[in-house]
Order: sequence, then C-alpha cells, then structure tokens
Amino acid sequence: DACHCKLCVELDIAAWAPKVAVGGLMVFHDTDWHVQLRKPCQAMGHGKPERPGVYDAVMGSLILRESFHLAQALEGGCDRRGGYWEGTQVWRRHAGIRTA
Repeated sequence: DACHCKLCVELDIAAWAPKVAVGGLMVFHDTDWHVQLRKPCQAMGHGKPERPGVYDAVMGSLILRESFHLAQALEGGCDRRGGYWEGTQVWRRHAGIRTA
C-alpha cells in the first residue's frame, strides 16, 4: 500500500503493469472517489493540495485502459482486523502494453 496521492499511484501502475502476465490481475483498494474527499492522506500529495489520488489515477490510466479491463469493482469490504476498505477494483491484463 503506497502513498495514495495521484502521482504515486500513477508511478506504481507504470512500474508494475508491465510485470503482469496476460490474464494476470492488478488489484487496487481505496478506489471509491468519495474516500478521496474524506481522508487527508488521499487529499494531499506530499504535503501539497492535489486532487486526490487512487480513483483519479486508476480511472485515468492509459496503461490500464489499453492493456487491461476492469474485471470487478466492489464498493467496500472488511479486512480481517475489521477495518473497512473503501472500494476495490480488479483489473485483468488482456494485451501487451504499448510503449512510446
């Protein structure tokens, strides 16, 4: 679970998506857009005001749109400690990632 600012999530996607095999999954949590408006860690990017973070990065990712499809989106769920995950998205790789 990395920093939740948009830039860090974009960097995580760029770093890890090429390592996912065709048919493999990328799973993101804290993907509900309303979470970003409530949680300070989502609303701040390295101490700077920034439009938040996980939802914007995932939904705006060209890498995900070109090489993955959204397989499942869940609004929320509980972890084993009783904490609430504010949304989960599962993306399945379907093609090669285009490079510039």
